[in-house]
Amino acid sequence: MTPEELGIEIRSFSAKSRSLLFAGAGVSARVGMPTWEALLNGMAGVCREFHDSLSADLILDKVSQGDYLGAAAVYKLCTKIPIGVRLARIADTFSNISGDINQLKSLSKLPFSGMLTTNYDRVLHTAIATFRNISPLQIELGDETMKYGAGITEFFVARIHGRYEVPSSIVLDSSDYDKLKINSTYRDFLTQILRQRPTLFIGFSFFDPAIQIVLDTYKAAFGPNFPEMHLAIIPDGHDKRLLTALSEVNIQVLTYDPNDLHKNLWRSIRVATEVPAPLPEQTHADALIPKDLPNSCLHRMIAFTFAQSSTPDHIRRPALEMVQDGALLSVLDEWGGGNVDKISVVESLRQLLGIEKDQAVALFEQSSRRLLAAGQIRDLGKYISKAATNNDSFDKTLNILASGTTDRVKILKGITLEPRYGPLLKELWENLFIIRSWDLAPQYAGSMAIKGVAVEETISSLLQGKGVPVGVEKALLESFLHVIRHPDNAQATALAEMSRTAITVQILLASPRQTIAHAYTLPTKIYFDASVLLPAIIPGHPMHHGYLSAIKRLKSAAKNARQKCEFEIRAEFLEEILKHREKAIELVKQLKLEEPVFMAKHISFYGAENTNVYVGAFSSLFKRGETSPHSFSAFLFKIAPYRNEKELIAFLQQEGFKAEMERFFYKNHSDFSHIFNHLLSGYEQALSFGKNKDRVLIQHEALQLTQLSCDAASGIRSLFVTADRRLQRIIHSTKDLEKLTGSVISELGFIGLVDLLVGLGPDKEIFTRLMWAMPRTNVQRQIRDYLVTTTLNHYDDAMALAMPTVLDEILSSEQYAIEANGEQFRKATSTEDAKSASEFLDRLQDEYFEKMRKTIERREKSAR
Repeated sequence: MTPEELGIEIRSFSAKSRSLLFAGAGVSARVGMPTWEALLNGMAGVCREFHDSLSADLILDKVSQGDYLGAAAVYKLCTKIPIGVRLARIADTFSNISGDINQLKSLSKLPFSGMLTTNYDRVLHTAIATFRNISPLQIELGDETMKYGAGITEFFVARIHGRYEVPSSIVLDSSDYDKLKINSTYRDFLTQILRQRPTLFIGFSFFDPAIQIVLDTYKAAFGPNFPEMHLAIIPDGHDKRLLTALSEVNIQVLTYDPNDLHKNLWRSIRVATEVPAPLPEQTHADALIPKDLPNSCLHRMIAFTFAQSSTPDHIRRPALEMVQDGALLSVLDEWGGGNVDKISVVESLRQLLGIEKDQAVALFEQSSRRLLAAGQIRDLGKYISKAATNNDSFDKTLNILASGTTDRVKILKGITLEPRYGPLLKELWENLFIIRSWDLAPQYAGSMAIKGVAVEETISSLLQGKGVPVGVEKALLESFLHVIRHPDNAQATALAEMSRTAITVQILLASPRQTIAHAYTLPTKIYFDASVLLPAIIPGHPMHHGYLSAIKRLKSAAKNARQKCEFEIRAEFLEEILKHREKAIELVKQLKLEEPVFMAKHISFYGAENTNVYVGAFSSLFKRGETSPHSFSAFLFKIAPYRNEKELIAFLQQEGFKAEMERFFYKNHSDFSHIFNHLLSGYEQALSFGKNKDRVLIQHEALQLTQLSCDAASGIRSLFVTADRRLQRIIHSTKDLEKLTGSVISELGFIGLVDLLVGLGPDKEIFTRLMWAMPRTNVQRQIRDYLVTTTLNHYDDAMALAMPTVLDEILSSEQYAIEANGEQFRKATSTEDAKSASEFLDRLQDEYFEKMRKTIERREKSAR
């Protein structure tokens, strides 16, 4: 093909929904990194440096024959080179980019949603940071980041065959590739990526051993029915074996003239960035649903898993078991509910999950035993069938959310939806759960913190292409968001149960081998930071019940397993707890929050989870419409009877938490200093993700991470639970800290750990707040929600009709003031900010209701 023709093809493919680039050694070679042949020739030179000419000659001989793996094996067995030097010299080869990174500018700007590579260098990371001005999520072989990452929506770079920063992770010779073949994390990630997302292969040749294991792994998982069409661009004159290997796994091949250092390939990539972007196949979020798992299949899996979570004993069952049982029931239902031979069922499970036959058999045997005991299936020897059961709980739950949305549209916008919108709303809610679960599943499994797609953006995208009038579309968007932010009890329960179900289904789909093998273990120690521990120990806080239930379930499971599991907080965080208590007293005093009217306004605006934790708990004492004040000092005396560190430690011990008082600052000063410096640097680079953090708080975190490192060195499996997503991302992206990735989890990861391991009833407060948390980036929307809630508390028909118009007017007239004071409105962490926000809201609310009164009067006069 000509460069112009190829460029158009590349542009068209890269514009597909969730497309990926899979880069081989040829891409990094563009900026000076060695190809396989050059790398091995260099290794032969290292052998000569250490006076092993025999090994050097043998390496060169094998390279000349195209036996790269054999040549690599010779180098790794060269005993005259110390093993540390052997690995270090390989790593050194990839540590610096000697060429011009601008050579990858065009490739970096193509609209891929992520990149995979078999290379060991950081070329792609550097190119993306330079030309897209973003820091890609790093996914690496050998650590927690590769688990459950196949469905994520955030841009990532995955080095699937190791990285030079950790030389021992580099996949180089046959023995390394043999280990990959039995690495369940690698196989799950690779096969599910290729299953779900269109991928463009560039920079590979048939002599590149890395591509062969990729193709073999994909073929073993899904052959002969491959779900996704991929594209490979290779040079003319290629070995016919490569063409055959690619076609056998449903990869289309386009070719180019490779003369003059592949000049035409890179010209075609430049052309791809210059041609007008083609329209994507689908412009709405439905394009994000995996094509090989049509809605009917996903619907069955989620529906039957949801039914499992609705059984009386669901709290005592690990979520991983329920989702496996749901998968088996969905397969049986697909066969029509009649008698099905077991061999066919096993094959259907294998195809559904992309796993090997022995794993499908294991899943079948485990789930069928549980379902048979529960009376949900019948075993007829050679055949098996699904028992007739009522399975409408899933549909009823979707109806609750759809009805809630319909009601909000009428209240917020004065629009009465026609009955035909009912099925559409249920479909939108289900797809929203599916898409949301891709970003939440890795966090639920505790493997990484992901930014993900904004909820508002996802809903807006889902509404596109549905034939909904613009006015109704905007009303639906507002109503969806209002249901999520302000659900009633039934809606909160529905959001919680559906979220948990969709996430566990995604965990099974993203990492079926690990899920089937139950590759999870109970930790020996769990440390908490103040932001997570405080809600757990303060009754009345919206997160209290959920956290406490999780802690009790984990304690019980550890006791039953006769395993030690301690819950601890380090001394440094005790100081933060006491400061939170002091700030709460000042906040209540300044804002007069002992008075019901002032507390109602405060919580309506901020939410109980976005104010001081003691104040959020205190708000639970207030009931709508009451006028009697409550004593904050009496409340504190009852639930937080501590004023100093000694009293706090005694209180925590009574609650089952150990306060770790060991001060190992000097004992482990070197490790601490190393970690502290990396954290300081990481927070400086991460300022775009949030406000600057106090140095003393970073010091506290560094001490905690030092504790985790010491635990690991002593063979203790410990975890640190923190609500700080920035800390998690800094650990993920910092070379010298990434070993702690699996040891630092979010509060959502802690809830998920308990649920996946031992089972946990989905607490509606926990699940709706953690899984549907939407950053308060839009202060105008925060104020709008506050005024809507205030109106609904005084609701009548006249107000409902006038509200949309008045809201738009008041927010428009106050736009400048809102933008100027936006930062202080997000959270009530500062007494001064909260006081200023309260004064502003008083004035705004007075103006709002005055305009509302005048608008209603005008309408009543015109109606006479």
